Amino acid sequence: MALKKNLPPLFAVIVAAGRSRRMSGGPGNENKVFLKLARKPVLFHSIIKFLSIKPRLSGITVVAAPGEEIKCLNILNSALFSETGKRSKALICEIATGAEKRGGSVLNGLLSVAENIPGIRSGDGLVFIHDAARPNFDEKIAEKMLAEFISERSKNKKASCGIAFAGPSHDTLCMVNKSGIIEGYSDRSRTFRLQTPQLFSLAELLKCSMEAEKRGDEFTDETSLMLNFGKKVKIFEGNPDNFKITTTPDYSLMKLIFSRTRK
Repeated sequence: MALKKNLPPLFAVIVAAGRSRRMSGGPGNENKVFLKLARKPVLFHSIIKFLSIKPRLSGITVVAAPGEEIKCLNILNSALFSETGKRSKALICEIATGAEKRGGSVLNGLLSVAENIPGIRSGDGLVFIHDAARPNFDEKIAEKMLAEFISERSKNKKASCGIAFAGPSHDTLCMVNKSGIIEGYSDRSRTFRLQTPQLFSLAELLKCSMEAEKRGDEFTDETSLMLNFGKKVKIFEGNPDNFKITTTPDYSLMKLIFSRTRK
């Protein structure tokens, strides 16, 4: 699906402010986004993916954990001036400081974007929200997702406010009570594992994020946030190896994938 000219400005907010609490037994206490894959940090690979997306982004904001802003900035600059990213020097690139919870970190990233783009809160800007610890999404699929989202929005503004990478569930998923007793099952044909990147109207996501922060509400990702505010979000099937590095075995598997694909 080809994209038309005069597209709305497109941004990416890459969240790198996690605490890596589930990486026990891993390489020290380092934030997982700084671990190396093919001799480069995980965060570097996530940034490079967005630099490869066409049409090119208007800006990238990396949300860093407090105290890690300089480290993230150095990685961002390294990606921008790498062989892949050297043509993207005109991007608006920012580092925002993360919050205690994911929602606050995403909001800080969105505010950083909004502060640099006059009138963006009421405009037609789009934003990718992405977990830095997912360095292996397929940028070609992201381009198709972007084209479909823009096409649907041009036909009907209320069609959906977002679209998200997702993978089908091949396991039998059950719901249990506090004692671990199975109470029911999910319909596998309608059950998907949500991933990032997720794409939204910047103005709509910013508005809902600010309201959630005001209420003190917490959500596991932006699709659940938007659904809570009555917005429609569609899924777009991504690549199966777009998993999040959460545990040490995840990191080991991702290293193996990169060793085979980055030679």
